[in-house]
Amino acid sequence: MTDISKVCKRYGITSRTLRFYEEKGLLVGHRSPDSGRRQYSEEDLRALQGILTLRAIGLPIKEIQECLKEGKPLKEILRFREKELEAAIRGKYEEILLLQKALTALEEGKDVLGTVWNADDLDAAASGGTKKAPGREMAAEQLTSLLDAHELDYKKAARACAKYILHGDYERLHPFLSPKMQAYLPREVFAASREDLLSGTGAFQRQGKTWTDPSRDNILYTVLHFEKIAIQIKFVFRGESIHGLWFEYIENKKGKENT
Repeated sequence: MTDISKVCKRYGITSRTLRFYEEKGLLVGHRSPDSGRRQYSEEDLRALQGILTLRAIGLPIKEIQECLKEGKPLKEILRFREKELEAAIRGKYEEILLLQKALTALEEGKDVLGTVWNADDLDAAASGGTKKAPGREMAAEQLTSLLDAHELDYKKAARACAKYILHGDYERLHPFLSPKMQAYLPREVFAASREDLLSGTGAFQRQGKTWTDPSRDNILYTVLHFEKIAIQIKFVFRGESIHGLWFEYIENKKGKENT
């Protein structure tokens, strides 16, 4: 049997996450008769590894339950998830094209706000008036080049993610999280942690400035000011994803706010 503290350290997760998986019936913990602390068998650890793997590839808790508890075929679940992601990619691709079209219109001095656009006319000019929707065979290199052209601005990303945390917008925060962070912070854990974090802070007042760590340009800080206290958020980025996220309560008047 392995103590809960060693399990958390081995897999890089928190005791709250373990308890959450137990509450959902995905994992079974055992109380030590001597210390009363929670312990896990090798079978439990194999189950936990499976849960974390499925979380890392983007499966929500409900579908993991269907797979592990109800016996729904994993292949069927993954195929369905694949189609969901393909639809999401197509949606983002069309958003990028609309954004580019709006930018071009602005550069040409056109009235963007007075124009109604939709996905049906994204590339009408380029394709002779017939839209060809990107499907599964959409050129991967085209989408990759579009994403590379919109290199992540860490400062803007940190400010945006702080707002998502403030407003509990997990849908928008989730794509910024690395697979490990997604497994560490599923939606339900995020909601509970956010509730604990904001408890007793008072009314939100403003978001302070965001600054980069002097020694590491991938580490950024931003401050959320509330009526009673402020919360400093530390982000650690690697590539396009957040790999570390820490919170610290600080006094409003002493909050460090560099540019």
